[in-house]
Amino acid sequence: MSRAALPLLLTLSVPLLASCGSTPEGPSPAPTPAATRDGRFVQDIETLAKDLPRLHANLFFRTSRETFDREVDSLKTRVAEMTDYEVVTGLIRLAALPGDAHTAISPFSYPGFRRLPIRMRFLSDGLVVTSAAPGGEALLGGRIVTIGDLDIATAIERIGPVVSRDNDAWLRAIGPNYLVIPEILRAQRIVADAERVRMSVVLPDGTAAQAELPALAAGREGTFADASSAPLPLYRQRGQENYWYTWTDPDVLYLQYNRCQNAANDPMSSFAKRVLDDIDRRSPRAVIVDLRANGGGDSSVLDPLLSGLRARSFLAQSGRLFAFIGNSTFSSALMNAISLKRENGAILVGEPTGGKPNGYGEVRSFTLPNSALSVSYSTKFFNSWPGGDPDSLLPDIAAAPSSVDYRDGRDPAMDAVAARLGLPRLQPTR
Repeated sequence: MSRAALPLLLTLSVPLLASCGSTPEGPSPAPTPAATRDGRFVQDIETLAKDLPRLHANLFFRTSRETFDREVDSLKTRVAEMTDYEVVTGLIRLAALPGDAHTAISPFSYPGFRRLPIRMRFLSDGLVVTSAAPGGEALLGGRIVTIGDLDIATAIERIGPVVSRDNDAWLRAIGPNYLVIPEILRAQRIVADAERVRMSVVLPDGTAAQAELPALAAGREGTFADASSAPLPLYRQRGQENYWYTWTDPDVLYLQYNRCQNAANDPMSSFAKRVLDDIDRRSPRAVIVDLRANGGGDSSVLDPLLSGLRARSFLAQSGRLFAFIGNSTFSSALMNAISLKRENGAILVGEPTGGKPNGYGEVRSFTLPNSALSVSYSTKFFNSWPGGDPDSLLPDIAAAPSSVDYRDGRDPAMDAVAARLGLPRLQPTR
């Protein structure tokens, strides 16, 4: 069975959990393309409206059928007066309406959407410009105050309807990626002009800065400069690798788990053996498994490590096993975090997860006939947290980075572990 990580729209496998609902095998046959642009978009809307309720395990678990049908009819009647990107945004909104993070149309593969030359991230003190390319340098490191004429809280409220999500933590995780798509900003009435987007920030020194950011073809923004010039903390290193580990000074084993997938040249079975052998040989003060950047995959991949850690129960019994979680911990990675807490006795450190413990998954997809947009949908319900229904898996120790932490290369989660163990700040070994 599978749940998928978004926005990459990958089909991912997880072990069988309590589930309900099954769906037909596939979508309806594609209709003969209509002769007009408006007719073709209407066909796509009708395909989504017909197939998504039929294929999803339980599409109307949160949003009523009447609300969904009303939004479908509204979009169909407005196609003639809308631009292409407005219709596409409307389709994305329809897929997000049910409130299932795995059921979505990703905007990141639509070629008609451009990008702004900045990247942003929610930190504990606001939405911060963490990197910028030429054209966005004036905002680098700043906390965003306005987009267009709207304050940031209103802008987030308006972007929310197009972000497929189970909870607000996932909106904080991927919402900033939608806020750099000028066509979506225009379609959601956040800005009046998709060609140049006005933003204002408060810079790290307290001064105000403004810029008009150009809309650029995706991938053509140029080289991005980072808001931090400090040495990168461990959580920002080697993010392209599925998993890796190192030791800190004092003697703590830090393992970063970025994707629930076996590495091509180093399967988890052999990787986990090296980790466990190192634990036996060096008897660490603590072991940390960092899942904060993990959007999912096959949750069973981590089983060799999980079983090995369970066999070394002295770690949990002495309060020396930690798992880091955050708003990008999603899908199968969330299941691994639950296992680490409930079966391995790990102490959770960080922020609420972007995934909801009980939710829909085992993702399939179909393609809209004319726009070729891919629609992902869930086919199973997973009850990963029996006896409750929390929006997120919550940390035992809250530790969210601030803009100052980001600039200074600090990791509050690592500091929290050090404080818990009565140790000085944990430093990577050289």
